[in-house]
Amino acid sequence: MDNEDKGNNINVSLPRKTLYLIAAAVIIALVAVGAFSGFLDKPLTALQGMFQEESQEVVATVNGEEIAREELEVMLEQQKQQYQMQGMDLDSEDMSDMLEQLERQILDSLVANLLMAQAAEEKGISVSEEELEQEYQDLVAQFGGEEELNQQLEAAGITREEIKEDIARTLPAQKYMESYKEENISEEDLEVSEEELKAVYDQYSAQMGEEFGEFEEVKPQLEEDLKRQKENEVLQSHVEELREEAEIEIKL
Repeated sequence: MDNEDKGNNINVSLPRKTLYLIAAAVIIALVAVGAFSGFLDKPLTALQGMFQEESQEVVATVNGEEIAREELEVMLEQQKQQYQMQGMDLDSEDMSDMLEQLERQILDSLVANLLMAQAAEEKGISVSEEELEQEYQDLVAQFGGEEELNQQLEAAGITREEIKEDIARTLPAQKYMESYKEENISEEDLEVSEEELKAVYDQYSAQMGEEFGEFEEVKPQLEEDLKRQKENEVLQSHVEELREEAEIEIKL
């Protein structure tokens, strides 16, 4: 059983060094906590220095499998950079409390990610060479082409083979999610009522005013957002079930 507080955030990824350099490009976020955006806005060299030495410190174990501190630090450092770009003072007392909370949120997410990966392995989910190559080509496209990706990989000291190995470790968890959704979430589960749409519209329009747009104009996007929210709630519930069945030790 999980002997620590449960997290409420999921980002489907696996704890591997190079994965976190490309995570935003190759994995699907289920519940965003604001800590995982912007990887592709910077060169890979922005995080290169974090990997000059392999840290052996472990921040958590999930069914005996370890999560290294460096995995947590990469994600935390990325969010710190985002805060700095927004002009926030990282040395302030308020930011100190926020970063401490964010660190735990990220770790909770990493634990959830690893649980998904382990569930995929138990279910015998594998990845074909065709699927692996397609994901790699999608990554190439997001970096603006093979040449640009190769330049950044070379600058960061990461090989094409390492990237593909990380994608191969990531895809089973992603496929597990898709399989779970197909088996457990129906179209009826994701139906959105007019009342729900209007309630969300009123909330956002009160915050943003006229620039948010007319109801009929933004209705399709609101409907998609609410469907994703309902889907995420089901997936979050499943992750909590996996947590209840797991042996998790947090070492922060």
